Amino acid sequence: KAYALALLSDYLFSFQEFATRKGLKGSSSGSSAGPEKGNTGDQTGDTGVDEGKKVGEDSAYQEWARLHGPAVEWLVRRVARGASQEVFQQVLHKYNAHCKASLVLKCIVLYFDASLYASKAHAMVTLCKQASEVGLVSTTSLLGALGTKLASCPPPEAQRLPVLNEVWKVVRKCEDLEEYVQAATTWLDVLLRHYSEQEVLVLLADLGQHVSAAQAIAAKSPTSLLGAGSSNADSAADDKGGEEKEEKEEKGIGDATLKAAKAAQKSLVSVSRHLEHFVASLIAHSVSGSSGSQTSPLSKGGGG
Repeated sequence: KAYALALLSDYLFSFQEFATRKGLKGSSSGSSAGPEKGNTGDQTGDTGVDEGKKVGEDSAYQEWARLHGPAVEWLVRRVARGASQEVFQQVLHKYNAHCKASLVLKCIVLYFDASLYASKAHAMVTLCKQASEVGLVSTTSLLGALGTKLASCPPPEAQRLPVLNEVWKVVRKCEDLEEYVQAATTWLDVLLRHYSEQEVLVLLADLGQHVSAAQAIAAKSPTSLLGAGSSNADSAADDKGGEEKEEKEEKGIGDATLKAAKAAQKSLVSVSRHLEHFVASLIAHSVSGSSGSQTSPLSKGGGG
């Protein structure tokens, strides 16, 4: 394990070195910025949001991180297995000092035991918000991953509402419906287990608004996109004529609206699957609560 930890430290440092050579960050002499060992609450550092934005927008860095992602994931998984608080703090310190990439932080969140950071959940949310979006891991996806772990190991009661508020400031602004629903259903599970009915209902209302908005956009799509087919389907063999008709439809509706409608339709199909899973989870919670062994999360008066 010591060897894996050393390799992981080198890998995290390589993220900084690659970014430095690309001119996305300052020299490595300033790499000491970050929390002192054992302190997850002081995670701002001197690298700043602007550098993170540069890193997140650089295609070469993104491709490099994506290619090395599986190796980083394997190392984090190996180091995290049975890790102590001290090892977790070492990894978090190296991450914060050299890397700050969402791809890496998601691995840390998922593979280290939640009991190592649940007591400082607010600080972990801040780390998630500060991470550069690297390797197709968005901030919303990162916060969703955090929610999967906090569902079984919640933050202290005093932190629960502040944590939820900070998370939802980001998640509710997500424009990708599928990504939003993934994070929302994950956090709904957290709320059902550890929060009150009020928070659950507020989040459900927000979820409904997002889905309704996507349905309204999808409704603007021409019937041909919904699979209804053309009224002159008998002559569908004429591909050229069909293409010309589609081009006219696209021009009439507007490219931006058409693309949005297509994206909304695809998202709604995927969203329905996530909602089915959530409804099943909701029913399971209700049934277990009514069995007499425990109180249903939806009827709790307490919580965050």
